[in-house]
Amino acid sequence: MNKEIPPEIRAVYPFESRWTDIGGGVSDGRGVMAVLALGTDTAIIETRLLLTQECPMHENVKQCLLSASELDTMH
Repeated sequence: MNKEIPPEIRAVYPFESRWTDIGGGVSDGRGVMAVLALGTDTAIIETRLLLTQECPMHENVKQCLLSASELDTMH
């Protein structure tokens, strides 16, 4: 895609790139559209996908993710 990258993103990601993606806090279609509206090419939604049945992650880790709040730090 040939979109102009906003200055807010350029400040963090200063070099020219042919492909730009953003992730973090994207969990539904609205989040994807918001990220794409910023001029990126893709939206990363990997944490959301960790909770699917298809993900081979251990169930205890999935439960920990499900019970976490925005104030928790996981390591």
